[in-house]
Amino acid sequence: MSKILIKNIKELVQVETSLKEKVIGVEMANLPTIKDAWLAIEDDLIVDFGKMDDLEITDWTGLDIIDASGQLVFPSF
Repeated sequence: MSKILIKNIKELVQVETSLKEKVIGVEMANLPTIKDAWLAIEDDLIVDFGKMDDLEITDWTGLDIIDASGQLVFPSF
């Protein structure tokens, strides 16, 4: 199992807590982001994300860490 943590993200772009089938019209003007964020990936899938202040890791085994200080991250599939 591969595990990646991207931390200290200046801005995590296009974050959604619920899956949307499509976004059209005026909804496209809304681009949700999190400033000072982290993103966790396991086996090529996003498993969690949030603000750096809320980051809690209990198992660091086999975790690759990427420091994205000052960078924007646009997760996609």
